Amino acid sequence: MRCFLLPILGLALCCAQAQDRNNTDFIRSAESIHFGLGVGLDHGGYGLRVDVPVDKHIGFFAGGGYALAGIGWNAGAVIRLMPAERWCPYLTAMYGYNTALVVRNASEHNTLYYGPSFGAGVEMRRRKGPGFWHFGILRTDRPSEVEDDRIRFAASDPPPVLVSVGYHFGL
Repeated sequence: MRCFLLPILGLALCCAQAQDRNNTDFIRSAESIHFGLGVGLDHGGYGLRVDVPVDKHIGFFAGGGYALAGIGWNAGAVIRLMPAERWCPYLTAMYGYNTALVVRNASEHNTLYYGPSFGAGVEMRRRKGPGFWHFGILRTDRPSEVEDDRIRFAASDPPPVLVSVGYHFGL
């Protein structure tokens, strides 16, 4: 757990030293509906994510896309810690697909597994306009069936921490 908290602390310290103080554009982009194209659980694999803010700090999202073993989806919440800054750290929790098992030469056994995932990251906002880059790390809570099927099909052990990257456009 300590190795998971260290990047979060680093992101928070980095963001606390942000130079840009023209914050109105950054707050506007945190308060507007936006969609993102990207890779990661929160994008449903290789796919699309739609974010709907409640306010500048809290929002909900849903993502769907191609997840190697089928169509993956996720839905969750995001908490933006410093929405008025160009580099905005965030925390997230979601439910949906968190593991894909792809069996070579036996695609009928390809499976998506569902469960909760938790993560943190940073949104790198543009100086002008509502678009921003999204970078995150996600820790999955995999169901026990993943290990059973992994052994059954002699599959490699999936990494416990995954990466998410996407570019988000404002609507």
